Amino acid sequence: MAIFIGTEQEFNKFIGPRVRNRINALARAAKHDRGLVCEHCGRKVDELEAAHIHGRDRKTIVHEILESYLDGETYRVDLDAFERQLDAAHSPIGNVVLFLCPECHRTYDRSCSAEAKSDEVKLGMKSGADVPAATANPDAAHKPSNLSPKPGESNKAYVTRVFEQLYRGGKISDYELNRLCSHDADDEEYRLRTFGFTRPLLVTSDADRVDERGYQRYYADKCCGHFFLCSQWYRENNSGHNLGKFQQWAEKTAQWNAGDTRPVAPSDHPAEIV
Repeated sequence: MAIFIGTEQEFNKFIGPRVRNRINALARAAKHDRGLVCEHCGRKVDELEAAHIHGRDRKTIVHEILESYLDGETYRVDLDAFERQLDAAHSPIGNVVLFLCPECHRTYDRSCSAEAKSDEVKLGMKSGADVPAATANPDAAHKPSNLSPKPGESNKAYVTRVFEQLYRGGKISDYELNRLCSHDADDEEYRLRTFGFTRPLLVTSDADRVDERGYQRYYADKCCGHFFLCSQWYRENNSGHNLGKFQQWAEKTAQWNAGDTRPVAPSDHPAEIV
């Protein structure tokens, strides 16, 4: 049994090439099954290119799988089990990969660039979750520095520290807490806009830490004695689970006056990011 021990960056550096080759092998057969017909323009071409759907790119999928192997600050990965999980994450492959002619592939990538207004592809093709960018805080110069990640601070330590600070400081209203954990469709839409995902930001049951596919999506240690916090975060400007979006939510939430006993409406709650 082969075991990898190291950081996510090291995993992508040393194991990443094999992951890429594995995905290419899975995609190769599917290309021919499609008869070399571009999924967007419908033209038959000499060669199709495989493009991960934006929001479901290779590194995003690898990150999600690695979360179940987190051991302190590093990952201890059973590489055989990882490869089986990688295959499962690409089955059926049409859920995560588009088969495009080179021209449509380039157009697809351009349309999903950082300058695009949303993640919905201008070509009208399927894409990942539609996640609008969070509105910039006009008071950025006055943001509390303790709501920002500290140098060398892990994602887990940062998210836990900030959430505990807000919760114990009375900054998270009951209304907001409900929106963070409810399965109501409106609350899921709120989380999609705010954090880039629909899953609850926190759960209270250890059994709920694992999703329907058996992957752990929440930290094992309880926060504030009650909650398991979501563990799916990135520091880079990812269209989905962006740590920066959590920071923007925290900065908005910190402005709420816990002494205000008025019923809080969705339109006037400071955590609403549109």
